[in-house]
Amino acid sequence: MGLATKPSKEPSVVNFDFAEIPLEEAVNAVIAGDGNYALIKAKLLEALPHLPEGKAFAFGSPDGQELEEDQRRGICLAVNATLKKAKLPWRTTYSGVKKLFVCVPSSTPKTYQKKESHDEYVPRSKWNDDGDEAIVRELYTDGMSVAKIAAKTKIAPDRVRYLCYQKFYGQPRKKFAASSSTNGKSTASPPPHPKSADLVNLAKLTFGYTGDFSDALGKKLRKAISIVGMRDMNLAPKELGPLVGISGGGVYFNAHSKGDFALEEVAKLRKALNHRGGR
Repeated sequence: MGLATKPSKEPSVVNFDFAEIPLEEAVNAVIAGDGNYALIKAKLLEALPHLPEGKAFAFGSPDGQELEEDQRRGICLAVNATLKKAKLPWRTTYSGVKKLFVCVPSSTPKTYQKKESHDEYVPRSKWNDDGDEAIVRELYTDGMSVAKIAAKTKIAPDRVRYLCYQKFYGQPRKKFAASSSTNGKSTASPPPHPKSADLVNLAKLTFGYTGDFSDALGKKLRKAISIVGMRDMNLAPKELGPLVGISGGGVYFNAHSKGDFALEEVAKLRKALNHRGGR
């Protein structure tokens, strides 16, 4: 019985051709790898860094055929991971309307940002106190309206409205000096209606309040006086305003603003008014 012998392996020779290639092309080839979607990755790595300003990049099936959702998601994940690895500020997403993969900047470049406009809404998170607060405060205490402040300073109206109606609201406001030209009319402010003064005194007495309506309790009482005075007693806002340290417009705003602020004070003041028969 003879023994079988293993055939001996003859060494094979493989020839290689060597050539110089651009370094960027070599790096892109390494980053793209040879896995799934390697051709897509390589093409994007080559094209995106050289796009002219204002241009983007898109790719898709030549016949406009829509890919399955899993495949679309896989392409986006793979490509975005590669772009991140290459430190390219782009991301790829799929547009179902155009049936294309679209590459867009991962963060909006400064060249794409719109110029700031004071006439547009500014989110509160973007507001700052670099001088605008002091400017608005000065004009507000001089008695200027929100619309006039916004027009004069070119500050966003929402910012001015926030400062005047929330941050500075209720703070003492200066009175305009009486004009020397009266045209035969009296410049003296009319005295408040007795019922207005009675209502304010009743509120102070009911809550034992002795302040100037600028603290926390004072603001609640001011709102309660505004609501009860206007809604229950038909008193004029311009008569109530000077008694509680705000303008007639502020009284009107307090009387008609919604929310649960000062509900207890309103109920207690109404009860005290009914007890006195003051309606």
